[in-house]
Amino acid sequence: MLEKIKKCLTQRYLPPEDTCVLAACSGGPDSLTLVHALHCLREAGFWNGELAVAHINHCLRPEADLEAEFVMGFCQERGLVCYQEKVDVRGYLEHHRHSLQEAARILRYKALFRMAANWKGALVATGHHRDDQVETVLLQLFRGAGLDGLKGMRPLQGKLLRPLLAVSRQEIENYCREQGWNPCQDPSNHKLEYLRNRVRQELLPELEAHYNGQIRKTLDRTAMIIGDVQDYMDQQAESFLRQEMSENGNGSAFLPAQPFGRLHLALQRQVIRCLLEKKRGTLTGISFAHVEKIAEMLLHGQVGSWQLLPGGFVIRRDYDGLWAGGAIPDRLNLAEALTESMELVVPGETVLAPLGRKVTARILTELPADVPVTTGVFDLERLKPPLYVRTRQAGDRFEPRGMEGSKKLQDYFTDEKIPRQERDRIPLVGDQDGLLWIGGRRQCRRGGADEHSRQILQLELTRLEDC
Repeated sequence: MLEKIKKCLTQRYLPPEDTCVLAACSGGPDSLTLVHALHCLREAGFWNGELAVAHINHCLRPEADLEAEFVMGFCQERGLVCYQEKVDVRGYLEHHRHSLQEAARILRYKALFRMAANWKGALVATGHHRDDQVETVLLQLFRGAGLDGLKGMRPLQGKLLRPLLAVSRQEIENYCREQGWNPCQDPSNHKLEYLRNRVRQELLPELEAHYNGQIRKTLDRTAMIIGDVQDYMDQQAESFLRQEMSENGNGSAFLPAQPFGRLHLALQRQVIRCLLEKKRGTLTGISFAHVEKIAEMLLHGQVGSWQLLPGGFVIRRDYDGLWAGGAIPDRLNLAEALTESMELVVPGETVLAPLGRKVTARILTELPADVPVTTGVFDLERLKPPLYVRTRQAGDRFEPRGMEGSKKLQDYFTDEKIPRQERDRIPLVGDQDGLLWIGGRRQCRRGGADEHSRQILQLELTRLEDC
């Protein structure tokens, strides 16, 4: 197994002589194998940088402190320094809208990268293996991801190193038995309310038994091929932006239409994604539909037209090209723009700057005890993503919860005596089959959650403190 890891690192990333690595270790089989493998490779002279270990205690389970002690002992036996830190996941959830697992992941990585930066600017190594990669590719496929999602995880991404991607879960478990270890076990890995666990325990065995006995190797190879293609596309997009993109002093970037139009369609999409990531700082909330509409605007859009992206980021068409970023146009005009759909960030926050509102999406594992009127609760597995948010359009109908049949949205507004000036500022949430929620006012009949729901989507509408 050590030879597999060595080969993976040699082919994909060979650490320089002085590279320092901080290995994340929870005490589970994957992370114990990671620490031991890196320690053995360093002792064998594979690289000469320093190795240390980091353990993040999420303080979520009664055995968490015992696991921290176990990791410390494991490291001391091998003469490795082990840095430990506690994070308050439940306290974080009081002020942020995330699932428990997502909150734990956010705090874990924040702590790891902070510790690595303070300790010699080290790389952070994690124990992700081949089966994690396969599950990730399937999950990305389910959500309709493009190349950037289907490439899965790379052995090296920024300051994150994954030496075990060439190794299977079974190989890791066998290695632990050979070493005589008794790793810590996280019971949440077996709970079927989590989609990843169902993919691992139900879907993959079914695919292996009845469709492709080598499905894990096949998907892993697919991810590698797509990843190499994506790396090349990234390089080409970066090169194009270096040559053609210009910036002003207001934080906006200009992309000229003429050279953009000469690019292949696939590269056009990648240039837009690269541009948005540079100027927004993230691609969170950006869908395929957003990218397509921006390309259409750049190539054929009317001068003066514009598009509002999630987070209040503005795209504007000028005479010779397109401006990304900068000042938001007049607020009332923006409200009209929300007749065009914005993809809802799930889980996360979708800021509706022109309406002075935001929609917060949380994924729960059980029905909340109290659901205020400003909140909608849905069975995520009964919906057809991606979800969107917009304002009303002519002819809108919905199926009110507690009623038979459908109702015109216009009639609903009239019956509820909602002032005309407010009707264009009420956010509507829907999926690919139609409307689901009249934001903060009425939930639709379709897609509602009940006691049998395994993944519950809770939507909450709140005012922005500063519109």
